[in-house]
Amino acid sequence: MTGIKYFFSIILIFSFICSQSQTLKTFNGAFTDTKLQSGNAIYTYYEDPDSHEYVKQGSFKYTFDGKGNYEGYNQTITGNYEKG
Repeated sequence: MTGIKYFFSIILIFSFICSQSQTLKTFNGAFTDTKLQSGNAIYTYYEDPDSHEYVKQGSFKYTFDGKGNYEGYNQTITGNYEKG
């Protein structure tokens, strides 16, 4: 009987820990600065459970392929966010 109680205790603790973890989501879309240029950004984020704000966390990549006055100017920026 003790083994079954131990097993269910482990399951209960594990499910509580999993329910407290943050789920990362991915943004992939336009990243625009209307004064200079616009490009595409891909980054991961999560929603803060208290403030409901999006907090950038994890990888970030920005790409810009120049057009018009910026033709021939291509840029790629990569990095990592740590809690925003």
